[in-house]
Amino acid sequence: MYIVATCGMFIVGIKCNVCTTVQTLTDIKNEFIPHCQKLFCNLNGNDVADQIKVKVVGDNATIVTALTFMDKFTDGAYQVVREQMIAALKGSIVKVYAKVYEQEMQRKVEALRNSLFG
Repeated sequence: MYIVATCGMFIVGIKCNVCTTVQTLTDIKNEFIPHCQKLFCNLNGNDVADQIKVKVVGDNATIVTALTFMDKFTDGAYQVVREQMIAALKGSIVKVYAKVYEQEMQRKVEALRNSLFG
């Protein structure tokens, strides 16, 4: 599985085999938006969320082939922007899943406490 994000005309993808839900994708997008706004100063206002998309695709999706092609054949300036976007996307994924796993651990601790102390 890949998590693919677009920001304007730029697209990046990260191989990421985690269980994704609509909510986690929304959360990743919300974490990713400020990074894109830093990279692209012209992304402001209410239309920012419409310009940024975050999706999950399978390993055999045609976009994965296109991303591999872009990694090999794009110029240096384009690669710098893509590398910054990839770092931002990875950071967004980690931040969202850290929250998800923290909530899950809290739920398990609470269940243990209830089973021990009734």
